[in-house]
Amino acid sequence: FAQFVNSSDFIDWSKATRDTHDNRMSAMNSTILPILGKYKLKDMGEAEFTRYKNKRLASVAKSSINREINDISAVMSQAFKQKLIRVQPKIEKFKLDRGKEKRILSKADMKLLRRSARSTKGLRPHQVKQKEHIAYIIDIALFCGLRLGELLKLKWGDIVTRGEFLDDYLD
Repeated sequence: FAQFVNSSDFIDWSKATRDTHDNRMSAMNSTILPILGKYKLKDMGEAEFTRYKNKRLASVAKSSINREINDISAVMSQAFKQKLIRVQPKIEKFKLDRGKEKRILSKADMKLLRRSARSTKGLRPHQVKQKEHIAYIIDIALFCGLRLGELLKLKWGDIVTRGEFLDDYLD
């Protein structure tokens, strides 16, 4: 396993297809390879993956292990595509409870958040200038119910439509 992960075939593929190649290889070297690195690709199966998950469960959350399983699966998938193994093993992930209660801000919380975003108390003039857009970002997120990822993908055309500005709707 370790020999393949450190091979130029795998590293070249990883660099070409993963924006996070360096971070993933660092994580692979520090967490995955110490446990699975000694196994031969052809000998890896459910027992080895279960041992890996159980060992990691003692120190990290299931969601972290699931991310690591994605990396292990990528290695095994590439080994299969390069015909180094005959069968691509299926690695079961932990089932995660996604039923958490939704967090909804109260009107008072929203008011405090908006007030804080507009406050310039204790700021120097250049800091006031740097912060002036934050209030608008908070307003857009609250008005539209946007998540962080959605907010970061906004473009000017998403905010200004048919000559109307979001400002017209905010108090």
